[in-house]
Amino acid sequence: MTQDPTNANDVVQAEDGTTDSNPTDNTYYWYQSRDHSFTPSGVQLFQIACKYDGVELSTAKSQIDRDYNLLTGATSQNRHGGKFATAVLAYKEVGWIDTSSGTVRITDAGKQAEVLLSKVPDFLRVVPYFLVDLLADYQINHPGYPKVKNQALAEARGKSDIFPYWTIWKIMHDCDWRITTEELQRFVFKLKTADQIPNTVIQIKRFREDSHLSTAELDAKYPTPLTSTAAKEPKYWMGKAGAAIGDQPSLLSKPSYNEWEVSEAFRPFISHVVSTTPNFIDYVDEHSWALKHGEARRLLPDSNEEPYPSNELDETSTNTVQEVLELIYDGVRSILLSGPPGTGKSFIARRAVAELSESFNVKSLKVQFHPSFGYEDFVEGYVPTMTEDSHVPTFELQPKILKHAVRMCAEADYVVILIDELSRGDVGRIFGEAITYLEEDYRGEEFTLASGNSLTVPHNLIILATLNPFDRSVVSLDVALIRRFFTIPVRPNGEALQNFLVRGGLSNHVQNSIRSFFERAQEILPEGGLGHAHFKGADSRESLRRIWDYRLEPIISRQLAHKKADTDELRALFDQALIQSETTN
Repeated sequence: MTQDPTNANDVVQAEDGTTDSNPTDNTYYWYQSRDHSFTPSGVQLFQIACKYDGVELSTAKSQIDRDYNLLTGATSQNRHGGKFATAVLAYKEVGWIDTSSGTVRITDAGKQAEVLLSKVPDFLRVVPYFLVDLLADYQINHPGYPKVKNQALAEARGKSDIFPYWTIWKIMHDCDWRITTEELQRFVFKLKTADQIPNTVIQIKRFREDSHLSTAELDAKYPTPLTSTAAKEPKYWMGKAGAAIGDQPSLLSKPSYNEWEVSEAFRPFISHVVSTTPNFIDYVDEHSWALKHGEARRLLPDSNEEPYPSNELDETSTNTVQEVLELIYDGVRSILLSGPPGTGKSFIARRAVAELSESFNVKSLKVQFHPSFGYEDFVEGYVPTMTEDSHVPTFELQPKILKHAVRMCAEADYVVILIDELSRGDVGRIFGEAITYLEEDYRGEEFTLASGNSLTVPHNLIILATLNPFDRSVVSLDVALIRRFFTIPVRPNGEALQNFLVRGGLSNHVQNSIRSFFERAQEILPEGGLGHAHFKGADSRESLRRIWDYRLEPIISRQLAHKKADTDELRALFDQALIQSETTN
């Protein structure tokens, strides 16, 4: 990787007069504004700034700061020319404000943000799409970028075609949806051109394979990390890359202190975003860049799509979501969605959390139980750690999902732990002594963990789990745990099936044949029937054939292993649908 020499005594200077010391190492790096436009204070300041659209910048800065101080009761003076003078760089990154003409101009995208921020529930529905669309188009090399005195750094930046936020999402997409602080500082924040991204992905994967090496060995084999100063701390880049307003649901989660992960619900969306490479434009001046970057955005990916991944809720699923919410409002804190595979249990759970988030400050954690998952993964456990002066690992007791959730409860109205496949794990061993204190009557009482540490399960912690009651491992589930859950059955749904078939554009004849097969399958199959979600994406004869070959036939053959007549009957019914699809296409 090419490196540009810099002078450690040079100073980075923003156009508003603020300064920032350069790194003490000699590597090129991504400069960043040290303000986060998506914090509650950043949002408040932007809303105030909107009142000064068209006002001369030199006048507006002091008036915006004055109004902000009156609103928040702040009395201290801000450094670097004031609060707004510092924050305006962050607003420019998301294309909300343009000051190139010497006045405060709220862009079309900024006006969208202003309207949405005044209607919070609507804003939370579209925020990932709105912000990601803006940030994906943000390029490091543009005329509005903060000025630097370091000529070598300025020249290197002038040759860059990097879109930093798109690059972060792209690398996370190609690296198992995650990235660490060290990987950002060693590889990502040094990228100057887009053609370096594929090799960087390869380097990061090899770096992970070499995690057993010492720091000195890693430094000899890979680029050394940037010095950990404020200019190169990931929190600002990653805070914005997470595209969350305040404490609202974010694109990125933090499974550990120094690691970020793309939230599973938004992975299809991010996959779509990074499938197209942004087009670098060499803008003539700051105004032309701000005009383009601040264009209004289409708020939803499609007029018929929900911002949260959705099966276009049918009435029965909608009622189940409402059932979950009503139990929560009634004070129930442990809820189990029980049904065979393919009935939309996980989707209903996510949708319930999304709807709860429209009215409350909600944080959520997701986990999937499996046979090797244990107490040390869910409550707390000893983790091997290495120190720089020792090659012998030591073990530190670290909090896990439950303890993290308990701490988050102090910052939110509700914290939800979403547990997928509850029956796949040894539930009694996973929960340990916490089983008793999940019950509403014992919430708020302190108890002792196996380590000797104490813990209290708060009243606003919700456990929302899914379960296949026909899984063979269910028979071994701890009765003491199950009785602490309110169980909602989630059954195969003909209405949801119909939605899939209609959406796929299948003819009425094909739909009727599929429904006949589906209804008969519910009568014959011994393990709760056949889930409707297996038919998601059914839109042609070829797709129906794949659904049979790779989804349905394995399930039917297993459940009806010794009932050939029943198997043949279902196969014949499905073949009828295939014949109908061939006739009508």
